[in-house]
Amino acid sequence: MKRNLLPIVLALFLSFTLSGKVFAYENDYVKVAIKSPLKLNYTVNLSSDGFQLGIWDNGFNSILSLDDKNLVARIDSYYGNAYGNYQKSNDIFTATHGPFHIKTNKIFFSYDEALYEVKYFRDLNIDAFIYCDQGIFEIWVGQFLNESMARQELIKYEDYFGSQTDIIGEPNSRIMLTDESNQIILMFDKSQSLYLSSINTDKSIIKVEDAGYRDYITFSRKGDELIVINNIKIQNYLYGVVPKEMSASWALEALKAQAIAAKNYTLINMNKHINEGYNLCDTTHCQVYGGYNSENIMTNRAVDETAGRVLMYNNEIVEAYYHSSSGGRTENSENVWSGVIPYLRGVEDDFSLGSPYDSWQFVISEDEIRAKFIENGLDVGNITDIQVVSTSENGRVIELMIRGTMGTQVLKKEQIRQVLGASNIKSTFFEMKINGEGGSFLSQDIYIYSTNEGRVIKQSIDNATVLSSEGLNVLDITSSSKGITLTDGLSTKEIINKIENNTINSEGKYVFMGKGWGHGVGMSQWGAKKMAELGYSYEQILEHYYTGAKVK
Repeated sequence: MKRNLLPIVLALFLSFTLSGKVFAYENDYVKVAIKSPLKLNYTVNLSSDGFQLGIWDNGFNSILSLDDKNLVARIDSYYGNAYGNYQKSNDIFTATHGPFHIKTNKIFFSYDEALYEVKYFRDLNIDAFIYCDQGIFEIWVGQFLNESMARQELIKYEDYFGSQTDIIGEPNSRIMLTDESNQIILMFDKSQSLYLSSINTDKSIIKVEDAGYRDYITFSRKGDELIVINNIKIQNYLYGVVPKEMSASWALEALKAQAIAAKNYTLINMNKHINEGYNLCDTTHCQVYGGYNSENIMTNRAVDETAGRVLMYNNEIVEAYYHSSSGGRTENSENVWSGVIPYLRGVEDDFSLGSPYDSWQFVISEDEIRAKFIENGLDVGNITDIQVVSTSENGRVIELMIRGTMGTQVLKKEQIRQVLGASNIKSTFFEMKINGEGGSFLSQDIYIYSTNEGRVIKQSIDNATVLSSEGLNVLDITSSSKGITLTDGLSTKEIINKIENNTINSEGKYVFMGKGWGHGVGMSQWGAKKMAELGYSYEQILEHYYTGAKVK
């Protein structure tokens, strides 16, 4: 295969412009909002060998080191002192600590000097702490519930505070770091962009609750929500993405294809959450990211061995969408979303056949459909009819009409899955039968649940026999009196129950019979697995699924 290779060393430092935005390769940093390990949305526990706290100015610049192995970050708000620990109070009148503070006139240019003054105040039983403002350290006092309480304290100790003191109110933007005893180590505004790293500079790992993350942790705030952000090199970020998006046990070339696709996605979606103060989140809304704990030696190798390489079309970065399994054919971008993208064309994909998601079925009742409509702000009344209105040239449903006693609604493209449930309607590559239309299931086929394979298997009923203790018998699934038992231990009656629960279309129910899992655009992950097993390289895998694109 002809390749247009860019030298790896150059690629690591190369930046390029795409649609007016500047992106960089693996040595650049990406800000990822950490949501999955959080237990509460206003406070988080952090642990490491020790911490460095710093500001970001073309890189991390440490301003202080902390020997504490455990820290707590929380928003500056109202808290109750229940069970010896601060807990955010839902009722301001039951809170014991609040976001009103006294700002003194004492300013220092080092944390240690400010800490000396804080200890002096604390010896006087004054609740003093350090506030950081652009690298300057101020002495603040108290966590008061209102301005009146703060002013009473100010009058009481004004001889110690000096002139030019202020009462600071609640701006909903401050964050504090405390030790395990709830003593404030530092308070700062979310705009300060303070960063935490491990004191171990050789391998900076910080645990956020029970999950570890490389590089740096910083914070933002949205109202009463604390936003925890991992500021991490793209290379290290990909270490935590690839094993969450593809099994590390799969063939290396498939893992490399996934690494490139994930890198492309990262580069092209750097501004996806920019208005929220970060680039990407760690959920399926962006890419699933598990941090240091999810890393694997094989997926790390795949990331390393594709460093400096990206997938491009006409010298522009490809938006490398991917999905679990195509069901035998991928889809054009405009048949799933809105825009025509030249490299996202539907292609034949026999490589995806034979995957666990090769075929699927889903049964849903009229009442259940109406309930899902109401959940999504739609209501057509009692369901009277469902019809596939149009399909794409690749076989996926473009429009699904649902008619009810109160009107008609046409669901289009991925909206079908959004309304009926993406885990139920695994793809829009489906056919549908309503109340036995198109032939009775019982008169044509049987559906047997295999405990070995963990799925329902379709079998023609014509001349079907089973082996029992009485010898070979014609299978009669309308009766369980013979007690015929299959080798996997299910009786005929149990089989009938499986069929009724999973595949049989009884009165008022609709059966969706589909192929594949996901939107069907771009790379099929199960197809990539098969291609790698057959000896295809990661370049060939990617160039198969992204029409006209080249790995460079």
